[in-house]
Amino acid sequence: MDKKKLYRTLSISLVCLAVAGAAVFNVLYLKKYDYSHLAKTYENEAGADFKSLGADVKVPDMDKCAENDKLSLFISTKTAEIAVLDKRSGEVWRSNPADRENDPIANDVIGASLASQFDITYYNSQRKENTFYSYTDSVAKGQFKIESIKDGVRVTYTLGDLSLGAAALPKYISVERFEMFLSKVTDEKQKKAMKQFYSDISDKKGFLMFLESAKNSKINLQRILDGFAAAGYTEDDLKYDNEQAGVENTADIQYAVVPLEYKLDGDKLSVSVDTGKIEETSGIKIKELELLKFFGAAGKDESGYFLVPSGSGGLIDFNNGKTAEDVYSQPVYGLDLTDASSTRVQVVEPARLPVFGISKNGGGVLCVINDSESIATISADISGRTNSYNFAYPKFLLRYSGKIEMSGTEGAEADMTIIDKEIYKGRLGVSYCFLTKQDGDYSGMARYYRNMLENEGVLGKLEEKEDVPLYLDVLGAVEKQKFLLGIPYNGLVKMTTYEQAGEILDTLAENGIKTVNMKYVGWFNGGVNHDVPKSIDLASGLGSKKEMQALSERLMQSGGGFYPDVAFQLIYEGTWGYSKSKDSARLLDGWPGMVANYNRATMRMSSIYNSDVYNMVSPNSIPEIADKFASKYEKLGLEGLSLRDLGDVLFSDKRRSYPISRQDAEAIVCETLEKLSGKNLMVSGGNSYALKYAKSLTEVPDAGNEFYIIDETVPFYEMVIHGAVDYAGAAANMREGYDLQSETLKMLEYGLCPHYVWSYEDSSELSHSAYERYYSTNYRYWLSDAVSAYQAVNDVYKSLRTQKIKEHIIHSDGVRETVYEDGTSVIVNYTDKDTKVGNVEVKAKSYAVKEGRA
Repeated sequence: MDKKKLYRTLSISLVCLAVAGAAVFNVLYLKKYDYSHLAKTYENEAGADFKSLGADVKVPDMDKCAENDKLSLFISTKTAEIAVLDKRSGEVWRSNPADRENDPIANDVIGASLASQFDITYYNSQRKENTFYSYTDSVAKGQFKIESIKDGVRVTYTLGDLSLGAAALPKYISVERFEMFLSKVTDEKQKKAMKQFYSDISDKKGFLMFLESAKNSKINLQRILDGFAAAGYTEDDLKYDNEQAGVENTADIQYAVVPLEYKLDGDKLSVSVDTGKIEETSGIKIKELELLKFFGAAGKDESGYFLVPSGSGGLIDFNNGKTAEDVYSQPVYGLDLTDASSTRVQVVEPARLPVFGISKNGGGVLCVINDSESIATISADISGRTNSYNFAYPKFLLRYSGKIEMSGTEGAEADMTIIDKEIYKGRLGVSYCFLTKQDGDYSGMARYYRNMLENEGVLGKLEEKEDVPLYLDVLGAVEKQKFLLGIPYNGLVKMTTYEQAGEILDTLAENGIKTVNMKYVGWFNGGVNHDVPKSIDLASGLGSKKEMQALSERLMQSGGGFYPDVAFQLIYEGTWGYSKSKDSARLLDGWPGMVANYNRATMRMSSIYNSDVYNMVSPNSIPEIADKFASKYEKLGLEGLSLRDLGDVLFSDKRRSYPISRQDAEAIVCETLEKLSGKNLMVSGGNSYALKYAKSLTEVPDAGNEFYIIDETVPFYEMVIHGAVDYAGAAANMREGYDLQSETLKMLEYGLCPHYVWSYEDSSELSHSAYERYYSTNYRYWLSDAVSAYQAVNDVYKSLRTQKIKEHIIHSDGVRETVYEDGTSVIVNYTDKDTKVGNVEVKAKSYAVKEGRA
């Protein structure tokens, strides 16, 4: 064995030993949290022979299979495509474009996708990535079954080639017999393939061996099969050759079985796949499933747009011609950090809501991913790139995969593909909500989704207050390297004591700001980047427990709140009392997960400071940590609590002995939020699963992402939550390119409360530390701007704070209007010119309020 092969063998052996060692550790040491009680349960309904309910002139090519007073559901028994007739509008929504066969752009592969209800990406037994299309790999072969179920229909697809395939070929064949059959083949391509994939490397003298690599190319495999068939090769010949070689040639048929259900539910079509009933054979491992990729697809002659959850919300116009730009694609709730690259192409605001929408021809559909949304990605594209249609759809990641680099002695590297052993078990669910004509735009989608969340008990109604709150993040204690006689040590820098925070409140009160929601960051266990919160050790030098309680009481009496900040999922590297082997989430390669802030210059996760690198706490450890923290926190007698990351980031644990999917991690996080909800919770980020528990939100998406395919940014997120919870966006003084006028106008358009990060001491105290990002926090520098912005927002919103947003209107580039349920409108003009909206004049870089009727 040469050195290169030896080192590769040793590398693989070390990986195996690491895995084995981890397995032993997990058996003997790891305490596993049983989250089985959090799993959703679903009714398993037996299907019956399909029964048609007749036809309809509006959908003449399909059979009706279910209906209610609002919708009718149809299915084609030939193609398995479906259609929904909205009886209120007469509009028909199809799963696949009716004229797809006439698409002048689509090639055969894209054409297969256009005709399919789902596409599946999978790995075969050789770990090669392939795709199944539900039409060409199932329906076109007659390998599907339609059953009637209550309020709908179930289609079970068997995807793959059920013929013998390579099993119809001899694994070994004598040279003489091979030459005999080869001489009977006239097609040169078939001859070439046969000679290429039958080799004399066999350990059986006088025999040629079939090379398994031929299976990686359907074209070459088919040429070999056709060649033997043309030569008259029969089953008897196959049996003879196997006997002569002393082998048993068994069939290796690779296929998958996927059940897809459609059900009508009022004005919604519920579409689901129970992954627990998916069958995988002969080494197939399904990676992703793209569901109803072309539902509601719009052609080149149709007008409309897609609503996508990019940042606060984005609109992609149909046929916008941006085919040179990247396709829109964003995972719900952002990247799974255990699957994230250390390099990021651009910094983006996560998709906080699991929704997207289609608005066309005056009507609309809001698509809500209501099951397994944490493993979903929302994508959208426009016509002209690969086909003639505009389309948006969800994609579900059912199995994680990745590559490990195996280094050789000479520096050459080979990638070994790693694939999750088990498929994700759960239900993939999407509700397609059909909107009336008056609700077919993005404003109507926001109203519909808000009503849905209200009915589910997720959103409530704000209590009346005299003023809107100012959101203030106050820096308390910060750990920084200090020196004593030239010897370095880590010590605390006191940026704002409780007494000094009171002085800041005095100054604000003198300027007319009394209602403050104060997030106090850096109050225990070593400061801002605190130790694992299993215990609480108040930071020295900030003040006593009584002073903290007095500050809290003062804020509450003035209509605000005091929210000490805590992190549960991202704990800084080097934290005391933390065990990576036990507490850290694992990456796919088995290493403990760690993350650092992205360096905008290099676009890589990196830091020269240990306290700016974070351990990723496994969902398995969160309940224990949170329970211990909660019992200690209760003794402080405080009403408020700020959650830094429970509503902001979400990741899985790929520990081989006890993997936890991202969806299961969400369930664990929600259980933790429920346990903590006895406090008034301020939640950062605002992922949809956290909305139910939040008394207050901060760092909500208040801008769009710079995806060039997107044509407009809209405050969809704010339109959903306004009137149900107080909220603020990113801190104004932490923004790049800060401008007071623009910030104030954004607050007025989006209904945002003003938000700042302040400290009593100057931020120069933080130089040469991991906290240099707080480059300008001295409250004295920002007081004037904060007062100006607050007065403008409070004058407008103290009477609108509890109201729902009824409509958002884009009048022209830079002129926008937000309409509230009592008819009051806030019109902002971002441009350099005066403008007029109706009878209302709006000065340049200013705003106007049009009073409504109560």
